[in-house]
Formats: sequence, structure tokens, C-alpha cells
Amino acid sequence: MVLSLVDLCLKAVINLIEIGNFNHKLINDLCKQIPEHLLEPIFDVLQEKGVVTDVTLMLFLLPSRTKLSLPYKNNIKNSTLKQIGYNCPYLYQLDLSDCVQVSNSVVRAVLQGCPILSDLKLNRCHRVTDAAFDMTQSPFQTLVGCLSLEAISLQGCPQITGEIVTTLNKICGNLKYLNLSQCKQIASTVIKHVFEHHHLLNLNLAFIGSVSDEAFLSMPIVVSNLCVNSRRSPLRKLNLGQSEITDISMFRMAYLSALVEIRLQWCHGITDTGIEALTINCPNLRLIDLKSCLITNRAVISIAKCSKYLVSLDLSWCSQLTDEGIEYLGLSNLSKLEHILLVWCSGVTEKGLQTLKYLPVLKKLEL
Repeated sequence: MVLSLVDLCLKAVINLIEIGNFNHKLINDLCKQIPEHLLEPIFDVLQEKGVVTDVTLMLFLLPSRTKLSLPYKNNIKNSTLKQIGYNCPYLYQLDLSDCVQVSNSVVRAVLQGCPILSDLKLNRCHRVTDAAFDMTQSPFQTLVGCLSLEAISLQGCPQITGEIVTTLNKICGNLKYLNLSQCKQIASTVIKHVFEHHHLLNLNLAFIGSVSDEAFLSMPIVVSNLCVNSRRSPLRKLNLGQSEITDISMFRMAYLSALVEIRLQWCHGITDTGIEALTINCPNLRLIDLKSCLITNRAVISIAKCSKYLVSLDLSWCSQLTDEGIEYLGLSNLSKLEHILLVWCSGVTEKGLQTLKYLPVLKKLEL
């Protein structure tokens, strides 16, 4: 294939950047002369090398831009980051994770200027608080981006307290994915309002030690698969890893019958009783993660009986499991089970593992 003159020139510029044989003035001057559609490969290399500056970034904040992911832990100024909202009205995907200068004013500028924003990542942005999404903090210009947001990730933001949940319920009607994992200041009393959102499909609350049964007590109780409240949550994926919940929460969460993935890794308050309630009332589960939970063969037998659509099962570090549970699993009717993790399951021997060969589509076994 013969490269055009334009492609050869672009390749030469990228090569200069990759070997570090350039200066910012040269790059800035070149970018001013290069057509918009050729700038993206150059920007990608600059980001990879971690040499994007305030001046350089401004050259790439064009009205035609639809996606933007900035280098992690950069020192781009707050005033420059605000220009994203002013200059990129067609932006629908933005990742500012680990940007140390990102503040509430930056988030609001983006939400004011990007009316079709769909995916926003602000992981570990230490200056962002609940007020970033508060309409009352922006009385003169509406946060129009909130109306289109479908995915928000605030993982590890230390100033997020959970008050944001009420705000998101009110203004982010299209929200389908919310990641609040590692937000240590969130209280259980606030978490319960997350489940009031009528369109949320994927929720990550992992590594929030304060999340306890109190977060789930307002959920309807399910008795014999009949919900006291006829309306059920559409939630499909839930991560509660390393929380303080117990079987009480499991009975309340059983009304989440649409769940296809549940992650309960390191939840030491969960026992066989809770898993039985979960599997009976959530029959569509494809993935179950019970890593390091204090369960026995009884829980595994319940999974084998009830979770006929199961694809992946993690039982790693469940030290009370024995061959009895694994044999029942292997001889069950789990025709879709492809992946099993039994790492450090000291009570399981070769005898139990041999029965797993009868699972018709098992592709991966991790020990």
C-alpha cells in the first residue's frame, strides 16, 4: 500500500513525538496548520507520552470532538479544563479521572456546555463534591448535560457523601450506570435512595465499609416470589464487595429479580441462608461472586438448583466448601456454566474436581 503525502507527513510527526525529538512550540505550530481530522492520532501520542500541556490541549478542544480522555495525574489548570464545556458542545464521552485540578466548577462547566454528554468518569478527583451536580449551584445556566447522562463513575472521590444520589434521582432520568465504589464518606441511610431510580441497570458500591443492612431495609420483602410492592427494580448488575451487609439485606434484595450479576466478595456477614434467598428469588443470575464469603456446601447446592443460567461462579477462599458441594455442582443441570474459580478452597480435593468434567460447556477452572 502506497501512503499519500499527507499520511507520510503525519507519520513523520508522530515518529518525532514518539522518540521525544520535539518541543512544545514545534508541536503547537504544526497543529495549527494540520486539518482537524488528522489531529486525533497526534493527540493520542501526546497523551501516551504524558506531554499534553494547557496550550496543547486548547488546540485539540474543537467543536467536532465527541470523545476526550485526558492523561492521568496531569497538571492542566482548572481554567483550561473549563474550556472543555465551552469548546466541545458535541462531547458525549469524557474521562477526567485522576486530574488533580478538576473541581466542581469544571464539572458544572462541562454539564452546562455539553448537552449530549452520555458517559462521565471522574474517578479519584479529590476536589469534586456532591454539589458538582446540584442545579441550585448553577442558577443562571442549566446543567443540561445531566439530562443525557447514562453513565457516571465517581470511584474513590473522597468528598462524595451520597447526597448526590438524591440529585441524580431528580435530574438524571436516563442514568443506567453508577459507580460509587471506594467513596468512603457515603452512609447507608443515603444509599437506600439509589434503588429508587427507575432506570438504573448497573450499580457499584464496592469497598464502602459503611454500607450495611440499613441501606436495604426500605426495600419490599419478597415472600414466595411475591413482592409486597408490585414495582420491581430494573437493576441488572450489583457490586457490594467488602460491605457490612448480612442475610437481612439478602432477603430484602431478593426483590431485584432482574439481576444477572451479583458480586458479594469479602462480605463476611453473608451465610448460606442469604444465598438461598437470593438464588430462589433472582433466577436469572449469570455471574455470582462469593469470594471469601463464609458459606458452606448448602449455598453451592442452592446455586446448582436455582441458577440455571449461570455462566461464571467465583467461590475462591471459601474454606468451608468440600467435595460434597462441588460434586453436586458438577452433576447439576448448569448447562451454561463456563467459568469456575476455586482458588484456595482447601476443603476441595481431586475427587470433587473430577465431577466438574460433566459440565457440558465448562471452559475455565481456576484453582
